[in-house]
Amino acid sequence: MLVYGLNTLPGKRTIVCRLKSVRSFFLRLFFALSFPNKKPSGKTWFYRVDIPSDRKHFSKTKPMELKHFDDCIAWWNDRKEITDAEGNPKAKCFTAQELIDSNYNFDVCGYPHEEEEILSVAETIQNYEEKRTKLNADIDNLLAQITELHQKAQKGEL
Repeated sequence: MLVYGLNTLPGKRTIVCRLKSVRSFFLRLFFALSFPNKKPSGKTWFYRVDIPSDRKHFSKTKPMELKHFDDCIAWWNDRKEITDAEGNPKAKCFTAQELIDSNYNFDVCGYPHEEEEILSVAETIQNYEEKRTKLNADIDNLLAQITELHQKAQKGEL
């Protein structure tokens, strides 16, 4: 995960995080955290800005717009913890100790991502053989149907 520091508002510092696998900064923004420049409170708020439902990601031709921050802006002045439908925090306050205990893991607001299952070599081979056997059976079935239709056509039965 890459972290960018941005001074966007007077008296506020914001850090925007994105995954390393995303090549350009504007493609996917995952969540922001803010540090008010006041007396240190020992707490840090994280807020996840979700990608709108009409998009898979942000891009150069479909960039993030200010309207995508409407929920965050509304939340900003009345900060409360928010949990999404899957039970992941969308907005959450962490103490400094909680961040230290998580080994400074900034991916704390549960941005949805698919888990990749890693199979053993034996399981991979078995899956491949099962799929190949099924595909071969499907191909044999189609060839038998085509052959039958061809023989009927030659006999004038079609």
